[in-house]
Amino acid sequence: MPERPLLGVAAAYIAGMVLSALTGIGPEWPLLASMAAFLSAVYLYLSARRGLGPAFLILFALLGMTMSGQAITGEEKLFLRPYWGHFVTVEGTILDGPDIRSLDTRYLVKTGWVTMGGIRKRYEGKIIIRAAAGIPVFNYGHGLKARGYLSMPEEPGNPGQFNYRSYLSRRGIGGILAVNSGDQIDSTGLSGGNPLVGFALAVKSRLLKVAENTLSPARADLLNGIIFGVVGEMPPEEREIFCETGVNHILSVSGLHVGMLLAAMAFLLGMLNVSRPARFITITCVLIIYAVMTGLSPPVVRATIMALVLLLGHQLGREADWPTSLGLAALAILFFQPWALFEPGFQLSFCATWGILYLTPAIRTLLAKSFKFPPGAALFIAVPLAAQLGTVPLIAIHFNLITAASLPANLIAVPITGVILPLGALAAITGQFSMTLAGFINIATGALLDLFKWLVEAIREIPGLFIYVEAPSWIFAAAWYLLFWALGKPVPGKVAGSGETPPGSLAGGAFPAVSRGAAFTLLVFAAGVAWIPGRGPGDAGLRVHFIDVGQGDSAYVEFPGGGNMLVDAGGRPGEFESARGAGDVVVDYLKGQGVNRLDVLVITHPHEDHAGGVGAVVRRFAIGSVVVPPLPPAEGSASSGAYKGGERPDPAYGRLLEDIALKGIPVEIAVSGDRLKLDREVGIEVINPAPELMEGTRSDLNNNSLVLMMEYRQQTLLLAADIEEEAQRRILESGRDIHCTVLKVPHHGSRYISPEFFGRAGPRLAVISAGKNNNFGHPDPQTLQLLEDLGVRVYRTDRDGAVVVSTDGEKIRVKWGRMDRESAVQQPGNAA
Repeated sequence: MPERPLLGVAAAYIAGMVLSALTGIGPEWPLLASMAAFLSAVYLYLSARRGLGPAFLILFALLGMTMSGQAITGEEKLFLRPYWGHFVTVEGTILDGPDIRSLDTRYLVKTGWVTMGGIRKRYEGKIIIRAAAGIPVFNYGHGLKARGYLSMPEEPGNPGQFNYRSYLSRRGIGGILAVNSGDQIDSTGLSGGNPLVGFALAVKSRLLKVAENTLSPARADLLNGIIFGVVGEMPPEEREIFCETGVNHILSVSGLHVGMLLAAMAFLLGMLNVSRPARFITITCVLIIYAVMTGLSPPVVRATIMALVLLLGHQLGREADWPTSLGLAALAILFFQPWALFEPGFQLSFCATWGILYLTPAIRTLLAKSFKFPPGAALFIAVPLAAQLGTVPLIAIHFNLITAASLPANLIAVPITGVILPLGALAAITGQFSMTLAGFINIATGALLDLFKWLVEAIREIPGLFIYVEAPSWIFAAAWYLLFWALGKPVPGKVAGSGETPPGSLAGGAFPAVSRGAAFTLLVFAAGVAWIPGRGPGDAGLRVHFIDVGQGDSAYVEFPGGGNMLVDAGGRPGEFESARGAGDVVVDYLKGQGVNRLDVLVITHPHEDHAGGVGAVVRRFAIGSVVVPPLPPAEGSASSGAYKGGERPDPAYGRLLEDIALKGIPVEIAVSGDRLKLDREVGIEVINPAPELMEGTRSDLNNNSLVLMMEYRQQTLLLAADIEEEAQRRILESGRDIHCTVLKVPHHGSRYISPEFFGRAGPRLAVISAGKNNNFGHPDPQTLQLLEDLGVRVYRTDRDGAVVVSTDGEKIRVKWGRMDRESAVQQPGNAA
């Protein structure tokens, strides 16, 4: 009988799930094969033949493939697809507590009936209902009848962007119903639900209100995030700070919270001299209720199962085996939530736990023996360091982040959290009897929350503690874990706890003593590092990323010498003021490319669909300089009367430039004839606007926008901003050669174009940046027809997602975001 059979079964199950994901095999064939494997296992057992162990491993691997296949093909089973894009009436039951936010309240609903066009059909599935703010709130177990617009999020256009559509479909959620008024939604009364879940959610609702009534909104959001993982209203900037400092696990209920609750309950019941059986039952009930209250997320379920196994072992007088309990937790979660394997929460939770339980002893010994740390201090440092080592590749893959801030932040934050949690819980319980007394308790809680936040922000401001990187490969991740598995593995023959350092472990202190397995792992690790995406010597060339920002423009340029430039940052209506929207999309995209600094930010003109997202970019990145076109004189200025144009910039644009200057970023004005010197091999020339601005055109701001011509060896790219027919004719009249290989089509492909301009440019391919189903009709059919008549291959961000054009100066390659497709553009005399 193999040691730890449950761990082997879990590993086989997960291996089957991974194999299904890699091969795309559906659930049907693995299900049939698993039936055959089950019969084989029964036969081997009854006949007492050898091979029963491998047969069971094969059986669970096939079951893993079956479950994974069902999760991956979840969208094919979304029967509400025909209703997307229509107004429908849905009848169903609320499955979870209401998620109350400032703009709406969100419900997860199990549907029973769907009506459209007077036809009522049975549909058993799940949807999310978003009811506008001001509509009465309904609770778990209530039946609902709601009418609204049913939709499903689009597939993301940018590589690496969060795929909300896939996230929903894996969970069997068939759409989002938007309800805008109270007369469109009503309760049909209580229609079922689990009494335990109902009780837990009702208690949670009452506890949440105490923080909301006794703390400021910002403090209440932070406290409720720490206790219950409720972070819906927390500003994205704050979440980003917690992520960059490696303490975001504090805001998503995890093993830390369950461990603190377990310790507090054990201490309290011990002080009250509660008998061991009663103590076991009480703690078990409290842990289960807390898990339900916090949403039964994979980290919570994992921690709860391991805590219950530990309790059971203590009750039976046996020592719990952590690898077995970890395997049991993985099996339990993935059986009911197979999609969890492919999501960051599950992966980070299990790998952090593995790091803490597997690597902590070796790190603690290393610190104590080699660096003479006191035992307590060695353990205090070893635990967060082990957790960080256990999650480094996953954080890099999912969040494009490598942070050294995690260790100091956790050394400071976790002890403070250890005080905030019981104080907040005490206030929440006290508030059920006296809100005044709870308010007094939360005075101390609020001060600690402020201290916690200030310390985390201070650590984040230390230069060089975190960087954004391109996501490494999974080969790198596998090599990383193999490496630390080998370095942390004791050599056979050494007795654990004997005080003698195993030479084949991290604590051995010398790599020559590492076992052959570890040496081999180092080679695999080196191979994994070689697979990390990046721009090494073999990747030298020019790359232009036309980012999918919806109805707007943004292009990120990477130069052969390692420099970079961002041209515009998109923008949505009202983004100058709200600072939320397309700029966040651009920031996330740049992080995904491993950008930590921009050499130049070019704002082609003041329109919000190009400049609205600049504020977000300026807040998140160091920037060498900002290049802008000259502006018309401000209304009421001395030269205002001489200006004949009717269009002037939004005052918010002027404030944006003032904010940039206050940050110490140079703002430079460019006109035609100026050159940007960013790379010795790439020439960048401004060919519009002329020093004398155009006045009285259909859109002066469009026609005076910055147009850039980039030349790299045999290839030329023309970024034509939003110039319209008047500016295009002016460029032609200047005699400037505008022949190019790649044309960023001006003004989102609108109808305000000069056919002669396109003909003189003669591009082989064109990129149009526009939003899907936009209100302007971009791109215009006549413009598309003109490009087709000229034999130009057209790529569009509304259809293709982000378009990435790369060239070595001879050949052009194009990749685009949706479906991750790639093509090569044949050049005369060159191989593709």
